[in-house]
Amino acid sequence: MKQQKSKIQKAQVIRGQQVFKSLKGIYQVRGGLTPLPVVSVIIPKTGWDKLSKSDKVSLTLYTENLISLVKSSPAKYVDISPSAPA
Repeated sequence: MKQQKSKIQKAQVIRGQQVFKSLKGIYQVRGGLTPLPVVSVIIPKTGWDKLSKSDKVSLTLYTENLISLVKSSPAKYVDISPSAPA
């Protein structure tokens, strides 16, 4: 049962990536340098409202998986230059 659930979740993440790419140009991914670092994925309501419930779930699962990517290259997502003084 767990393996089947895992396969379904992986398929949803893959679908979420496809949805994410289809929204290219209307979303933003950015980070905030705060005491507890944050990453925001911003999709305008008009784009979000056009998605099916299934695609919304898949997109949510995919964006959760972006956390490891952002952690590995945080400078891409933070609006502060890596050479800025601390």
